[in-house]
Amino acid sequence: MEPLTCKMCGSSSFKKENGLYVCEYCGTAYVQDSDENWSAKPGTTAAGKNFYVLAQTAFEAKNYEEAEKYANKVLEINSENADAWYIKGVSAGWQSTTVKPRIDELRSSLDNAIKFSNGEITDKAHESFKTLCTASINLALSQYQNYPDYDTGVNLLAAATLRVKDYSDFCQKYSFEDAEDFSNSIANLLFASISNSKLKIISDYQGLDNHPTDFDLELYVKRLGYELRILDLAIELDVKKDNILKCMVYSSKIEILTLLESAKSYKIGSGGTWDVSRSFTDEAKEQYIDQIMETHKAWNAVDPAHVIPERPKKSSNGCYIATAVYGSYDCPEVWVLRRFRDDVLYRNLLGRIFIKIYYALSPKAVEYFGKYRLFNRLFKAPLDKFVSHLMVKGFEDTPYKDRY
Repeated sequence: MEPLTCKMCGSSSFKKENGLYVCEYCGTAYVQDSDENWSAKPGTTAAGKNFYVLAQTAFEAKNYEEAEKYANKVLEINSENADAWYIKGVSAGWQSTTVKPRIDELRSSLDNAIKFSNGEITDKAHESFKTLCTASINLALSQYQNYPDYDTGVNLLAAATLRVKDYSDFCQKYSFEDAEDFSNSIANLLFASISNSKLKIISDYQGLDNHPTDFDLELYVKRLGYELRILDLAIELDVKKDNILKCMVYSSKIEILTLLESAKSYKIGSGGTWDVSRSFTDEAKEQYIDQIMETHKAWNAVDPAHVIPERPKKSSNGCYIATAVYGSYDCPEVWVLRRFRDDVLYRNLLGRIFIKIYYALSPKAVEYFGKYRLFNRLFKAPLDKFVSHLMVKGFEDTPYKDRY
């Protein structure tokens, strides 16, 4: 006759109780059939008791891998143990990663826990499912904030979308009424995350010398694009129509679109000075402005007190030569020069005469000569020096709206 070895734990130490051979380590009971083969007897009082104690102890210690292992052993003995299903599911949920979320396993196990407890465990399962859905989103959110890029952005959008749907389905099946509250809490969570990730994106783009390369520009545009997608998802998840949240989201969208419209990269020119390497075409900038104006309108629709500004005009009265040299009408250097124009030149007669002559002559000069490198080299150094002088005098290089 084959010696008895416990199939659950491998022990060979048994004691005889009521005609059964009970493993002294895990409590599994065995019987011998007519062919003298040993088999575990499910449903006996002793079976799986020690495994359950081990599962519960590991679960309380947050050793979820061990807890899941022992819960599975309990379920091999008694597949209708509601507490074991609960431990198995929640333990699986806490072992989720962004690459391998185990929320489906969690949901399936909680369904069984509720079923075999005749509903007694429903409230506890509900709270655990909400907690783990939120944790799954927070995990993706943390990775995105640490390094906002394509992969982490995709993971965050997927996690938020799927977990909100999962939780809504759970609430619908078990008649809980907080699905909309959960969706809105995730919308607020997504919005709150943007401020941190946006600062990192801007810092990485600007670098130490505030002269981003072409690679920096490409990465910057992609990253800000994901910021916009996350904000759009926040609006989508705002099922309770929280106007305060919407206004904050619209404000952030406008800020990001404005950053994109003025984005550019630099390279060192032949004269050793920084020249604009790449920026958006006028057509692309107009498309960003279209989005900015549409967002202002959406903001006004939920908050009539928000004033829709006039559409920014093309630089028909702009700093033509400076714009040609620096590559954009909206960049720090040109903002300084525009402030000087409005605060100094426009306020005296000679200054206004100079502006009229400049506006009459400079457009043609830029049209005929602006594409030549010599034009840039001729004006770049004196303009840089003049801008530095103005900044020392207190003229700021922050975004500016023309007064005249």
